[in-house]
Amino acid sequence: MAPSTEHGALRVAIVGGGIGGLACALGLARAGVHVRLFESAPAFQEIGAGISFGLNAQHALEQLGLGAEFQQLATQIPTGQWFQWRCGEGNSDSSSAHALLGETRSPHGNTSCHRAEFLDRLAGLLPQEVARFGHRLETVSMPDAQGLQVLRFKNGEEYRAHVVIGADGIHSKAREILAERKEIGEAKLKWSGTWAYRGLIPTDKFKAAVGNKHGELFATTPQMFLGRDRHILIFPIAKGATINVVGFRTDRSRWPRRPDFPLGDAWTQETTQKDMLDDFAGWGEEMLSIMKVRGRGRARER
Repeated sequence: MAPSTEHGALRVAIVGGGIGGLACALGLARAGVHVRLFESAPAFQEIGAGISFGLNAQHALEQLGLGAEFQQLATQIPTGQWFQWRCGEGNSDSSSAHALLGETRSPHGNTSCHRAEFLDRLAGLLPQEVARFGHRLETVSMPDAQGLQVLRFKNGEEYRAHVVIGADGIHSKAREILAERKEIGEAKLKWSGTWAYRGLIPTDKFKAAVGNKHGELFATTPQMFLGRDRHILIFPIAKGATINVVGFRTDRSRWPRRPDFPLGDAWTQETTQKDMLDDFAGWGEEMLSIMKVRGRGRARER
């Protein structure tokens, strides 16, 4: 039997069609809940990068009935490592270059997949009537006597729901509306001072760039290379066929008074290989060689 309220069947609206919104919509639909998902884009889309799922996240997917779908795409580290932590700075000839500082393990190890592949898999499972594309949220009314809130969209359409779930990402309109009602704290985005360079490298090219000494290890065991205001993470996805590489750089000069995120600025911007190499000047040759490989993506996220 479908969940209901004293005024009729429970109606749920989800704003945002990323992995979180899609997984939630699927779980509710499978439980018999009347759910609609509203996405501003004309289709489901996700950035082409890797994502790791901790054990709690995997349990959540299982509870939503999506555990099997995730495992079909997931790359799991059989030795149980979550990450090995290494020194990233220093000349490759020095004893400190890439020295192992420690490692973190978990019962299931690091388990990761390609974001876009997982999103596509979830989208293929969603009943056609659930998704509404081209719907950019503008306002949500306060609940009426029947407990229904009216969602109004930029395209002029409206929808009434008892429950509204905001899953609309970093520029969340749902969060902004809650902040205006004083139901949460300030919603204005603050720039963390950190930006990231993301890339996907075919495993054979990755191993060739790293060399024989560490190529196989770094390609099969997740790594975190550390330095002052800089770090690089590496882990395999796509059943080991691709290596996800992300380099992070932080500017702390304006802390603790962090600036507002500039209104209208893109969260993801195109960048150059030179910018990336300049941000990691002084790091070991193996890391710099990885950054010189031409893979997919060279986005800079803030």
